[in-house]
Amino acid sequence: MNKSKRLRRLQTLIGWLETGKDVARRDLQLVLTADEWDRYEAEVEQRRDLKAQLVEVPATLRPYIARLKRADFLYVRAESMVVDGDPRVRQGLYHQSESAYEAALVVLTEALGNQPDLVMWLDREFSLSPEKAPTPDPLAVPRLKMSKSGNRDPDGGVEWLTGVRRSLKLAALKSSFENVQVADGRVGGQIRSIAKNSPNKSAIQKKIDVTSWKV
Repeated sequence: MNKSKRLRRLQTLIGWLETGKDVARRDLQLVLTADEWDRYEAEVEQRRDLKAQLVEVPATLRPYIARLKRADFLYVRAESMVVDGDPRVRQGLYHQSESAYEAALVVLTEALGNQPDLVMWLDREFSLSPEKAPTPDPLAVPRLKMSKSGNRDPDGGVEWLTGVRRSLKLAALKSSFENVQVADGRVGGQIRSIAKNSPNKSAIQKKIDVTSWKV
């Protein structure tokens, strides 16, 4: 495949991914160099290993999860009494749930203090500093990435893992496009020549100019 044809193919595949379509492994492998393909495969394997690790919850996190479930149970009971329940009982349950969340956070802080890499199982960042501790409520406390709780942060959960491969494909294609341009000694030249004959040159230039891509 000559350089011009390869550049056009790279642009096409990049466009597919950026508009929500997928790119088959065979198409990706055909357009990447052997080294670029090996780097892509290595990145995919690293993410696959990470996902496999997250399935098995470490024993050191289980006490935190148990306390978190207890706190959630108390909070849900309090919420269920908002309409018909005794206000004093409901308020008491809220206080109990708050205390339970605080106790859970203490357990989590101790666990992370002894084993900092446990943070990889959590859906959000967690600081050991008391000044930056989350509030003791169901929306603020950390959850497991694989948790089914509706209070889990979707940006830090399993959704992050499922979208990784598409991002890796896009990064590999954009990097390959830049590599071809650099090797040809005229970065952006191919893009300008395509836009030159277009009636809407500025729009196309903005859309496909490789210098505007952020990987």
